[in-house]
Amino acid sequence: MKPILLSFIIFMFLLEAAFADPVVSSLSDNLTHNSLITITGSDFGEKTTAAPLHFDNFENCTAGQTLGDSLAHWTERDGPTYDQELDITDNSIQRHNLSVKCITTGSLDIASKEAWINNVGFASTGKCYLNYWIRIKWGEKGMNPYWQIKGVEMAVSTNPNASDVFPMIGLLHWTYPNSSNQAFPAIGTKTYSYYQTYRNPSGGDILAHSNYCDVSQIPGDFIGPIWVNVSIAVDQGSIGATDAKAYYWLQKPSEGGIIKNFSKTGINLRDDADYIHNVHIHDYVGTGATGQQLWYDDFYIDNSWARVEIGDNASYDSCSLREIQIPTAWSSGGTSITATVNQGSFPTGEAYYLFVVDAKGVASAGYPVSFAAGGVEKPSTVLDFRQ
Repeated sequence: MKPILLSFIIFMFLLEAAFADPVVSSLSDNLTHNSLITITGSDFGEKTTAAPLHFDNFENCTAGQTLGDSLAHWTERDGPTYDQELDITDNSIQRHNLSVKCITTGSLDIASKEAWINNVGFASTGKCYLNYWIRIKWGEKGMNPYWQIKGVEMAVSTNPNASDVFPMIGLLHWTYPNSSNQAFPAIGTKTYSYYQTYRNPSGGDILAHSNYCDVSQIPGDFIGPIWVNVSIAVDQGSIGATDAKAYYWLQKPSEGGIIKNFSKTGINLRDDADYIHNVHIHDYVGTGATGQQLWYDDFYIDNSWARVEIGDNASYDSCSLREIQIPTAWSSGGTSITATVNQGSFPTGEAYYLFVVDAKGVASAGYPVSFAAGGVEKPSTVLDFRQ
């Protein structure tokens, strides 16, 4: 065989291997919540640090303490305007019966309760991955038409009123009545947005206003006895280049599963050397109503898109519920992963599927798994947000 042809064959083989999808071939054991499992297969890719930057489920925190007092890596805003704190709670508002604690804003009217992790580690890779659960109680009916709910965001700065917050990516809900000078698109008599993605404060909105997610179910998507999962994957790209990517998923298991609300590629997210480097719980509730309250649980924060998830369908994109797993070891050859099992809200005794997602965001085919007895028997009882 001629050397050139042989070299070409070897090159094509290596090229195919480099772009092969992850494949799960075996699992060390059935799944038990908080136990370790070993996943073997091929083409899992590299994950330099196996564990996420942070996984906070608040189970080892003390109810009644503030978030900042319970977990040192969270900082809470201290000042005359933003002086309220996020608290650890062990009340009945848990999303499943393996969860004892979550965090809450407490009952509030118009207020801002903030906490953040600064210099979280996104800058070292330029990638961000955030996965968390949120539950919203909207308070009394008949909200002010100018209501705002500001949720979790990733940004350069933690100053909510400064231009140096940008670029900023977050879960924010806004609505305004129609008016002749209103730039947002109208849906019915109001306008809505799930996500806002800004490069800078002066026209650098990556989502042109006409391209806001035109979903008419805000706050409808968050009303009812439900927790909602949000996951955001971002590649921040290069300075001044159109090589950044942003993907968002909203997971509503009780009503149809996962909706991929927004994806954008070929965008410019960076005007200068600044990277998004913090995760900010920026809870502002201004609805004109009383009795609002927010709960959060299971923050998974990482600077790699590589991860392990379990879902309820053999196809990753067809799952109606996915739960993030917590890797503790990831082999350099991409053939083995050790992870701590997070059963989440999956009941015992049903069929599920494990997925390995590589650093490019490509998911494996689902590998059939089941949970051992003793896990979730049924979803926990929660309140109806409309009350």
